[in-house]
Parts: sequence; C-alpha cells; structure tokens
Amino acid sequence: MSRAPRLTGNQLISALTRSGFEVVRTKGSHHFLRHSDGRATVVPVHSGETIGPGLLHKILQDCEMSVFGPATIPVMLRRSPRDPWSG
Repeated sequence: MSRAPRLTGNQLISALTRSGFEVVRTKGSHHFLRHSDGRATVVPVHSGETIGPGLLHKILQDCEMSVFGPATIPVMLRRSPRDPWSG
C-alpha cells in the first residue's frame, strides 16, 4: 500500500477548499472547515509541522474522503493554471 502524502495544515486546507469546503472559523491554530452538505472537520495549522498520517486519515474520514479513492488529496493539490493563490 502506498504511503499517505506528507502535508502541512495550509496545504490540506487548500486541498479541502478546492473540494468545496470553506473555513467557517478559527480558534488559535485550529481551522474549522465545513462543506455545504454538512460535512465538517478541524485542521491544525502549526508552522513548520506536517500532519501525521493518523490525523490525516481521521480528517479525511470526517470529510468522507480517502487518500487513495476517487477524490484523492494528490489530485486536489495539483495547481490550476488560473488559480493565483496556488503558489
């Protein structure tokens, strides 16, 4: 089985935003994201730290997504040529 990608909190938030989630509030370093269909999760954003594989799987489980399914994180992380915020 392949390994889960190593992502920072900001990268994960960017990927989830592209799949329809939006940040509804922030408390400290924890960003609360919600989708219009009711799915919700919390993503910690600590500078210089990556999200561990266990927490990544839990966040994706909350979002009803998978690392290796049809809506995968690597696909969501691809940069759009017209997206000025993609770095």
